[in-house]
Amino acid sequence: MNAIFEDGSVFQATICDQILSRNLNEELQIIFTVQITAKATTDPGSSVGMEPMEPFERDVYLTLSEDGQKLNIARENLKRLGVEGVDIIKFHPDHPEFVSLIDKEVQVRCRIKGDSTYWNFSWTSFRPPAISLKEAEAAARQFQQRLDGNAACDGNLEVPLDGHNPPVSY
Repeated sequence: MNAIFEDGSVFQATICDQILSRNLNEELQIIFTVQITAKATTDPGSSVGMEPMEPFERDVYLTLSEDGQKLNIARENLKRLGVEGVDIIKFHPDHPEFVSLIDKEVQVRCRIKGDSTYWNFSWTSFRPPAISLKEAEAAARQFQQRLDGNAACDGNLEVPLDGHNPPVSY
């Protein structure tokens, strides 16, 4: 087996397809096809960076079962995907009010049990990539202008000046 497929490895992916189906036990499933584009470079339990890799696709099966544990896992996954409480039928691509998660960025974890490899969503926080110096300079100038009172204030940003002064709204 390829070394990148170690049990517990975490990857960055984008959902590229979704269907409703039934498994062999006749349980309803949402099957998300994800395109994997990067692998976590450090322990998945901490903020990590990602190492780009040749893209490949895998399926993530979200089983909507009457089994309490599976149901709780499905409910938690849907919540974290931002679609908690959505009528399941709306995940079908032919539904007139189709709820698409296509193009949503996610993290997935490779699980290996015996000869079987399967994929789950992973909810580890990842450190975002660094920005360029040019982008950082522009953002710093804009922020400094707000601090100096030289920019229009929208009232939504509160910045504490130090531990003794109250926050200042911009």
